[in-house]
Amino acid sequence: MLRIAVIVAVAALWTMASCTDRPSSLSLTSPAEGNRPPTVLSARLLNDPLSAAEPAAVQVVAEDPEHEAVTLSYQWYVEDVPLLGETNSTLSSAKFRRGQRVSVEITPADAKQKGPSYRVPPVSVGNAPPVVRSAMIVHHNESSGNVIEALVDASDPDLDLLSVTYRWYKNQVLVKEGEEALFDAGEVAVGEAVVVEVTARDPSGASDTARSAPWSMDNRPPRIVSTPPVPHTSESYTYRVQAIDDDGDDLVYVLETAPAGMTIGERTGRIDWRVPQDQAGVQHVKIVVKDGRGGAALQEFDLQVTPLPPAARPGT
Repeated sequence: MLRIAVIVAVAALWTMASCTDRPSSLSLTSPAEGNRPPTVLSARLLNDPLSAAEPAAVQVVAEDPEHEAVTLSYQWYVEDVPLLGETNSTLSSAKFRRGQRVSVEITPADAKQKGPSYRVPPVSVGNAPPVVRSAMIVHHNESSGNVIEALVDASDPDLDLLSVTYRWYKNQVLVKEGEEALFDAGEVAVGEAVVVEVTARDPSGASDTARSAPWSMDNRPPRIVSTPPVPHTSESYTYRVQAIDDDGDDLVYVLETAPAGMTIGERTGRIDWRVPQDQAGVQHVKIVVKDGRGGAALQEFDLQVTPLPPAARPGT
């Protein structure tokens, strides 16, 4: 009977404890009180050193003890000064410059609370090398010479002064190297291919090399090598236009724009003009020299016509 009484007493005690309003000392703590905050295990800036050529970005490893989703907030610093509004995972390169130190503070959070902030050690901003976006070859056929020129689109993120070097290739053979952007087109025969390689440099580094598309001289246009003379009298004007064609083509001379009465020899290039006294003022002249194969050279100039005084005019 004693054994039965003890069992009943224990059962009764458990029943009373389970029915009371006070929490049992054996029950678990509530979820709100027992949640543990997330933490950042590690973080680093992806580009070290930084440069003005690209934004700063951070890589973060974080965890939550309860395996809840973790959100991250950011605050960027330059020279230990927080940047207002810079709370994304990246920082534009426009916000820092060479020689400064950049860092970021990351704060993790789950649905219930924030965890401790983690400050990434600062990283220095180094030199950003120049960038060459394109290089192309254009042909200039002027009285100053028959040349091709390398046109380069280059810039420096740090706004450093740039120097550019050119390596000229003809039929894949290096024929000229240096800082001159011009190449004598007279050295290029019909059918030969010319390519230029371009490299830009600042005081601390160099760009990647850019290479132009091949350029070839299918037909070398003529060149006007003479200069319009200054008029010696107010009554007449004469000019012998001189042009050269490196392919030996026959040339034709044309006045595309000229004052009334001016003529040009189609084969000789000689301009003659007896100046009418009623055409005082500036007269524009445009000469075109054609080679018959699509090549042409242009020359333009202005003539100032001053009328003679009445006493000096013939017949007065």
